Amino acid sequence: MGISIKCLGPNLLISVQNPVNNAPNIVRQSIATTKEGPGHGYGLLNVKECLAGYGGTLKLVCRGDIFEASAVIPNVIYR
Repeated sequence: MGISIKCLGPNLLISVQNPVNNAPNIVRQSIATTKEGPGHGYGLLNVKECLAGYGGTLKLVCRGDIFEASAVIPNVIYR
C-alpha cells in the first residue's frame, strides 16, 4: 500500500497504490462494486465528480497484483 503526492508544474498528482488478490474489472475508468446491499459502489464516482469540479481527472489501472488510482488536479500551484 502506498500514496504519493507530487507537483508536476502547476498540477497536483495524487496516486494511491494497493495490493489486490484479484484484479478489478476496470471498464471506462469505473469498477463495478462487488459489495452487497444498498449504498455501495459510489466511492470512485464521488471522487470523479469532485475532481471534475476542479477540472481534474481520475485514472484507474491494475498492473499484476497492484491496483492504482491516480488523480490529477490542474493549475493548483501558482507561481
